[in-house]
Amino acid sequence: MIKGKVYIDSDNGRITCKNQEVKLIPVSEYSKERMLWLYKSTEEGFRKVEEGEIKFIPDRSIYYSLMKITKCDENGNFLFKDLPEGEYFIVVNVIWNSPTNGSLFRKAGGSIMKRIKLKKGEEKEVIFKVKLVF
Repeated sequence: MIKGKVYIDSDNGRITCKNQEVKLIPVSEYSKERMLWLYKSTEEGFRKVEEGEIKFIPDRSIYYSLMKITKCDENGNFLFKDLPEGEYFIVVNVIWNSPTNGSLFRKAGGSIMKRIKLKKGEEKEVIFKVKLVF
C-alpha cells in the first residue's frame, strides 16, 4: 500500500492536489526515459506548467496499460492499495488558476514526480511538497 499527501506552498497559500489524478507508473527502461525527459531526473522532480507538454512519438501503449490512477481528496491525500512489490514512479499534478493583473487568470503549479521502492506487504507513506515563489 502507498499512501501520500501532496501540496504546494505558493504566494497564494497552500494548494493541494484536490480532485486531481495521481498516477502510479512501474519503473521500466521506457518510463525512466520519459521521467528523464520530463523532470531531468529518474528519482524526483518538478515541472512547472509553464514548461508546456512534451509529446512522445511513438508512444508505447503498455506504459498506459500498466499505470494505476487514483485521485487526491480535498486535503491532498491519496491511496493505492493491493500493489505488488517493485519500483514505481508517482506523478501528480497540482495545477490551479492564479490571478494576474486585472481580472485575468493563468495556469500555475505543475507536476511532481517521485520514485519509490515498495517491498512485499509494506505500507509506505510519501509526502510531496514544493515551495513556489512567483
